[in-house]
Amino acid sequence: MSARVDRGLAVAAADALPDQVDNELRSTLRALPVMIHTSGLAAACAYLLSRVKVQQDSDRYFRTTRAVLADAAEFVQLKDREGRKPLELLNELVKLRDQDYIAAERRATVFAGWLARIATARALPAVVKPS
Repeated sequence: MSARVDRGLAVAAADALPDQVDNELRSTLRALPVMIHTSGLAAACAYLLSRVKVQQDSDRYFRTTRAVLADAAEFVQLKDREGRKPLELLNELVKLRDQDYIAAERRATVFAGWLARIATARALPAVVKPS
């Protein structure tokens, strides 16, 4: 993967995450590349979507899932992806030919790696309770 593509993924991942990441989101995102590898893109994103509380960008899981799926959809040149909700994108991605789905899945794994790295960098420090 070229440095320019890698840099683009890093910027997109940074844009998808809040400035400060709590430990729950950080832990989930650190596990995401492995989830995609072992269970597949659809199952991993379905798990993230199960954690969504509000279907809008203010929800951290909604926002990160949309970013993963939008990038994968763009990578395989899925038409009419702009402004679509994550579940709609996911439904379209699973209908792709096998080779396109595998390409989207590989791209999502790389993007998830960047999400994990940046989430770790932005993680809030653990609060130590006085004894």
